[in-house]
Amino acid sequence: MKLFIFVLILFSLLLLNIENRPIKPIIAIYGNSYPENDDEEFINGTYYPISYIYWLESFGAEVMAIHYWYSYEKIDEILQKINGVLFLGGGRLFLKNATWEKKAEYIIEKSLEYNLPFWGTCQGFELMGSILSDNFSLLKNEFNDVNTLHNLVMNNNTKRSNMFKLFYPNDYDILENANSTIYNHVWGFYPNEFINDKKLNEITLVTSTAQDKEGNKFINSFEGKNKAFYAVQFHPEKNPFKRANYNLEQNIEALKVSQKLGMNFIQKTKQNKNRLNEQDRIKYDFFDTYQGTKNCFYNKEDETFYFYKK
Repeated sequence: MKLFIFVLILFSLLLLNIENRPIKPIIAIYGNSYPENDDEEFINGTYYPISYIYWLESFGAEVMAIHYWYSYEKIDEILQKINGVLFLGGGRLFLKNATWEKKAEYIIEKSLEYNLPFWGTCQGFELMGSILSDNFSLLKNEFNDVNTLHNLVMNNNTKRSNMFKLFYPNDYDILENANSTIYNHVWGFYPNEFINDKKLNEITLVTSTAQDKEGNKFINSFEGKNKAFYAVQFHPEKNPFKRANYNLEQNIEALKVSQKLGMNFIQKTKQNKNRLNEQDRIKYDFFDTYQGTKNCFYNKEDETFYFYKK
């Protein structure tokens, strides 16, 4: 009897320990097509810049890939097991009805349905705005903001936003007055056109704007009004992790902006209750920058990235 009680207590403690383990959210990155601007017939793989993976891993997340050639059924299966999605920066010229864009649209629609947090950076920001508005013509190739550092312009939504929830008053001074954010884009959204779009106005909150080298104003960040999605035109992942051929600012102010945005997004993903069974892991392509990554090539050129062949 005593042995039974001892075993029961030991088993209860084991269960309690499992339940109290810190949750590592799983974030899936939707891979960029490669080569970027070819039609789907000629696309032969996906690539994932390592700076985005480092950025998510540095806040405790595990990171996996979603490839554009996955079936809709497999994508849906993944979205019901993970805790968040990230859309990468890049240089793709959007083709609204191509496979890559249609799969991105499906991911966004399902993420909204499942209340799954998602994030877009630069190209991802532009992709989210285009898909959420269902109006790719809102996106204009009229901005001169390549490889630049500058501030952003706050508005009435900035301080009450979820995106900047972890920022203190002195952090807002950094955003407004220091060159703490890096930009590398020629595409963007004009504020009036974005704000006056009926669909975007219903579901998004513009949290900041900015100006390019020639003084052209553009939407710089937005988030969901009632859903946990976030998008920025700048690159928070580059300041701490990018090295080659970039005019980077890596002082404490710039790093603080990057870290607080990332930590806030990861906090949102931890609130998601999806769980991935350990047995399922072999079915998916996980990144592990400490142990190496299977099934892909590791390239180190101007930007270090993982490349998966179709």
